[in-house]
Amino acid sequence: MAVTDNNGKFSLDLPDGTYYLGTLKKPKGNQPGPPADGDLYFFSRDAKGAPKKYVVTGGSSLSAGTFRKAEPFKTPAIKITDGITAITGTVKGDDGVPVAGVMVLAYLNEEMTGRPLFVSFRTGKDGRYLLQVDQAGTYYLKIRSSYGGGRPHSGDILGKYGGETPIPVQVGNNIITKGIDITVERFEDMRPEEPPL
Repeated sequence: MAVTDNNGKFSLDLPDGTYYLGTLKKPKGNQPGPPADGDLYFFSRDAKGAPKKYVVTGGSSLSAGTFRKAEPFKTPAIKITDGITAITGTVKGDDGVPVAGVMVLAYLNEEMTGRPLFVSFRTGKDGRYLLQVDQAGTYYLKIRSSYGGGRPHSGDILGKYGGETPIPVQVGNNIITKGIDITVERFEDMRPEEPPL
């Protein structure tokens, strides 16, 4: 990830590999995370409309050109499609009511620390999520209403699949692992308020 300067220019130092590029501008500040409804979003595509590949090789510099035609993002409807590798389920409160507006984060380690490997779009009113991953494996799932690390704030929604003892989710290639429902709660900061200066 790189932030553009006042002239819209950016630079990324990347290891060798094949990459896809997109841009994102959030009207409501610089909160990181996946695009939300209304964010200006652009994904680089080739002349045939397919995602454009940028191949980076050691010691070389590659120009991505100029990106244009960003459009307001609209969260896609959840589509269960054969051939994808994904996890799906519903996020609910402890009262059983679906929870909207939260993200499902996937990690490879039980501690679920650091940057997540995969992040879903935010849940809709029905609390459903679809978390796509790139390959079979064992994943641990965490819920947050805000993206990023650090201590949560009062009112944030949190949860883990399995609760206090996280349960791993086994995912097979080109298979949708269904029914992974997660219960969440609202975080209340119990620390005493600091006295005014």
